Amino acid sequence: MDIPNASTNPASCAEEGRAGTYEVKEFLSPSLSSPNTLSGSTLATSRTKASSKISFNRIGRTFSGLKKRNVQPPRKSNRMKTRKLEEYPMGYPRVSCYLDSDDAFMIYRRFGLLQSRLLLHKQDELRKMEEELLTMDTRDDKTEEGQDLLRCWSRDRKRVSCNGKETRKQLMGRIEKASFEYGQILLQAQQLANMSKPSKRDHASVVNFIEAHQPLSEQDRSFIYHKEDLVTLKNSDEHTWLDSAVERLLGFSFMRLGFLERLFTTEETRQKTTSKDLHYFSHEKISIFVTFIITFIVLTLLIIPIWILYYLTVTLHTSTTDTICIAVLLISTLIFSVCLLLFTAAKRHEILAAAAA
Repeated sequence: MDIPNASTNPASCAEEGRAGTYEVKEFLSPSLSSPNTLSGSTLATSRTKASSKISFNRIGRTFSGLKKRNVQPPRKSNRMKTRKLEEYPMGYPRVSCYLDSDDAFMIYRRFGLLQSRLLLHKQDELRKMEEELLTMDTRDDKTEEGQDLLRCWSRDRKRVSCNGKETRKQLMGRIEKASFEYGQILLQAQQLANMSKPSKRDHASVVNFIEAHQPLSEQDRSFIYHKEDLVTLKNSDEHTWLDSAVERLLGFSFMRLGFLERLFTTEETRQKTTSKDLHYFSHEKISIFVTFIITFIVLTLLIIPIWILYYLTVTLHTSTTDTICIAVLLISTLIFSVCLLLFTAAKRHEILAAAAA
């Protein structure tokens, strides 16, 4: 058996993934190559060297893998597609693309009148079925056979219809079907009623687009004028008065120039249309800007009252100092509550808790 040169560096062998072979070949003598000649201590030593062989092999594979691994930075893909409004034909394709181009434009009718009409009809059907069931129960309660059927549903559902009369099983089947339909319509009407109404600005944007381009006939575009019946798919929980104010300012013509337009838009929003009358702003950038404004206002409302109270208590020592301090506290608390109401989507109990704190 060939024994490698003792000057061989285990570290260099480890880098090549063969350091384990180096260790075993170096320390095993030819006289111990046969399993029958191994003593107890020699067997333990062999097992130790074998385990070190496995460890060195793993280390070698790790280092060699690190050398071969080529970690490249992520590349910017050019295959991302953005729907452009002008690529769709005028008509329903153009309107569909416009309504889907921004969350604020997803405005549709909920048909509340039809929902109410369906609910009333289904409600009356269930009322009639309820009366039929009560009449059937009262009729069966007057006979012993009928009383037995009222006490045992397994026998009652086996009753055979005679003279064309409906059995209780058949009536319950109709009630189940009508009740299921009524519940579905009722829950759907509740979900539609709980949906948010579109803001005046979003509704005006859709109306202006439809009236300016007239992609639909007069009858087909009449849905946008049912303002009380319109709902939006946009989640308006985090959309506050300040967000609307910033978007309104960005909508002015003098705000669309220079770096301001690029500051609040992205490459994707600029690719949505080539029209100079339509502008898509990034909601993420507007949200960051609004958050910065709110943070600045909150810090101002916290620092200024403290500075005023410190100035009054340290420099002024008049009889009216305490009264002025209480007035400053009341006014600052009132302003803080109003800012929470206008600039955030906080609920009433949250505003009361913040004001009390």
